[in-house]
Order: sequence, then C-alpha cells, then structure tokens
Amino acid sequence: MEKSHRVSVTSTDCVFLRPSSFLVRYSIFRFRILAPWSCCTVLALLSGCSDDDPYQRVPVSGSVTYLGQPVQDGQIRFSARPGTTAPAVVEMITDGRYATSKSGGVPVGEYRVEIRSYDPNIPLPKSMDDPPRKQLLPAKYNTQSELELTVAAGQGEIIRDFELLD
Repeated sequence: MEKSHRVSVTSTDCVFLRPSSFLVRYSIFRFRILAPWSCCTVLALLSGCSDDDPYQRVPVSGSVTYLGQPVQDGQIRFSARPGTTAPAVVEMITDGRYATSKSGGVPVGEYRVEIRSYDPNIPLPKSMDDPPRKQLLPAKYNTQSELELTVAAGQGEIIRDFELLD
C-alpha cells in the first residue's frame, strides 16, 4: 500500500504556482500596444534610409595637371555659386584623375571649382592637433579660385580636364 503525502499550500505560495493576473495583463499590453509601435518604428527607420536625393546630379570626371604633370594626391571641390542651392561636392584626385562617383555627381547649377594638391609622401593628419598638409598649388586654384563649372539640367556626363599653369 502506498503512502499519500499531504502538502500544505498557503495563499501566498499560490503566487508562485499560477501565473499572476498582472503578468498576463502585462503580456497582453506588450503585445497589443508595443508590437504596433515597434512596427511603426521599423517602418519609419526604413523610410529614412531611402535613396531619395532632392538634387538632380550629373556625373563629372576628368584629369588635373599642374605644369604638365598629373596631380598625384589632391582634392577637387565644387562650391555652389550664389543662386545655386546645393551642397558642395568634394572628391579626391589620385594620379591626376577625379570622378564624382562617391557623391553621385554634381547637382544642377553653377559652381566655383577649387583644386588642392598635396605631397603624396606626407600622410593625412590623424587628428585636429596635427599640422595640415602643405598645399602645392598657388591660391589662384583653391582659396582664390576663379575656375568655374556649369551643370545644366538633363545634361549627360561631363568630362572636364583642368590644365593648371603657373
């Protein structure tokens, strides 16, 4: 014959034996309220990651030489002239060539072109405390540049070479 065991359970012990009505209500709240908000948040984030660009851009590429020699390491900057509302476009010049592939092109409008050339043997500064790299071109090609570029709507790729003389 088997012995039966009696277990005494008080009302405070029952809290651990059955799900609390608070926990059930909280789970339903989380599902009914938080799930739709989570979906809305994900949709908002995804819509912010679109490729919509308010500017009509045109690819620009070409070569840059100074005194007949290719600019080995430099930078070309297209800064909007008054009347053109667009961001500046900055691209690297490597071995005498540049292309606006990283920026997607230059927006339609009129631009001042600034060109800088650096000694390729001097590395880029690693912090704001490092001295800037020495500029190898005269100011008339960068800080005082009068070089210009006009990008028209519907225009195809622009190939613009810059032959800089002293």
